[in-house]
Amino acid sequence: NLGKYGLLRLSYVYEQWPGMYRELLLTGKLAQHCANIDETALQMAEKVRADYLKVHPMPEEDVMERIRLSTQTQMIADEIVTYQLICI
Repeated sequence: NLGKYGLLRLSYVYEQWPGMYRELLLTGKLAQHCANIDETALQMAEKVRADYLKVHPMPEEDVMERIRLSTQTQMIADEIVTYQLICI
């Protein structure tokens, strides 16, 4: 039941750190490791989005601008989480 970030971490460890992957798999800690990363990453992404929207508030009437800002905020959060938590 891994989310997006847990699956990203699983893929990253599998491809870039095969020794770590094998060790986590053999000790039965792989699923828990990825679940912990997923939970932490979700919290980090939510905080990044909230902080970004404090500086760049959502416009109330322009729907297209709201969509653009929402997409941009998610992309920024994904990039920060990926570089600071997934790919370490």
